[in-house]
Amino acid sequence: MVTHPASCQLVYHVAYLPQHADKDGWGTEVRQEITDWIHRVAGSDPWLSDNPPVTEWAPEVPAAEVSAEEPIVRMMLTASADAGRPSMLSGLDSWHDGATFTRVGGTPAICFGPGDISVAHTIDEFVPIDELVDCAKALALVALRFCSPADN
Repeated sequence: MVTHPASCQLVYHVAYLPQHADKDGWGTEVRQEITDWIHRVAGSDPWLSDNPPVTEWAPEVPAAEVSAEEPIVRMMLTASADAGRPSMLSGLDSWHDGATFTRVGGTPAICFGPGDISVAHTIDEFVPIDELVDCAKALALVALRFCSPADN
C-alpha cells in the first residue's frame, strides 16, 4: 500500500460487429469512441488529467459476417448433421483468417471445427477423438457437395 508503480500497461482485445465498421469496413469509429471515452474519464481525475493515458492500437483485423443464406452455410449445416454432429448456426466473437477472405476477398468463409471453443488455443486445449473424426467426415461431405453441386 505504500509503493506505487512507475507505470501501468493494460492490454485489451476490442472486437466489434460488422455493422459497427466504417464505410471501408474498419473499426475507425469504434477506436475513436473508445479513445474519447478513456480521455474523457481520465480528464475527470486530477492526476490522470495531468498524465493522460496513451492509447496504442495493434494492427486491425476485419470483422466479417456471412449470410445464413449463402450456399456454403446451408451445405455445412447439412453435412454436419449427416456426419452425426449437432447442426447449429452461430456467430464467433473472435477472429479467424476466413474473415479476411470474406471481407477483403468477397469469398464467404465460415468457421467450423471440433471441440469446445472455450478451450481452443488455451494451454489445456484438447479435442475428443470422436468429435475430430465426425468433423473430418462433415468437412469431407461439404467439400464433395460444394465442389460438385450438380451431383446432389
